[in-house]
Amino acid sequence: MDLKSHFQKIENFYGEYMLLEDCTVVTDNAMDGGFLIDGNEVYPFGSPAAFERTLEVIKRRKNLFFAAVGEEFVQIIEKNFPFLKRKDSFFYTVTKEQFRGKKKHECENLRREDAKTVARFWGGEERYIRSRIERYPSSGIYDGNKLVAWVGLHNLTPRIGIMGFLHVLDDYRGKGLAESVSTCLAEQIFGSGRIAGIHIWIDNEPSKNLARKLGFERRCTHSWFWHERD
Repeated sequence: MDLKSHFQKIENFYGEYMLLEDCTVVTDNAMDGGFLIDGNEVYPFGSPAAFERTLEVIKRRKNLFFAAVGEEFVQIIEKNFPFLKRKDSFFYTVTKEQFRGKKKHECENLRREDAKTVARFWGGEERYIRSRIERYPSSGIYDGNKLVAWVGLHNLTPRIGIMGFLHVLDDYRGKGLAESVSTCLAEQIFGSGRIAGIHIWIDNEPSKNLARKLGFERRCTHSWFWHERD
């Protein structure tokens, strides 16, 4: 199976990103499917039956993270890893021509030291966020030296930039800052010849409303599975 062509054919941008990261590829004997793995991060691909046949390799591991999982793999993961927590998101994309956002505020790239603030509000690991800030474009608005609104990139493939971490501090909401930082980052993505994408939890109504306002279109549902520490 030519994985690059496979992911491009089904517009599977996360799979493309995993390949760029030089992850390990695990397949069944017929090469019909399996999963990509980088550390504890796992991404299934191909035939669901083939994916399930390969799980014996990681079945005894607890601290796994299944990312951006398609609906065809959800029941298999739930059956084989019942201890993992699951949360669903909608995946949206937008092209330069579809985008309707406007930048009403001055924005600049996030600084390395901003990772601590972003992590506190997003809930992720500071080390991961710092790596994204150092590696990819981002957009932030400052009140003096205080970061008050921001958005960054989770990953970048030759075809798409996956946006994330979007947040505006409570005292600064209702002023269009989320639209401004999103527009600034989207323009950088479009300027590189890519489209923009974003995952939004299905219960996050404000972010879904903003995505629709900016011209994003919902493409599919993805599920995320992880081991929650006690």
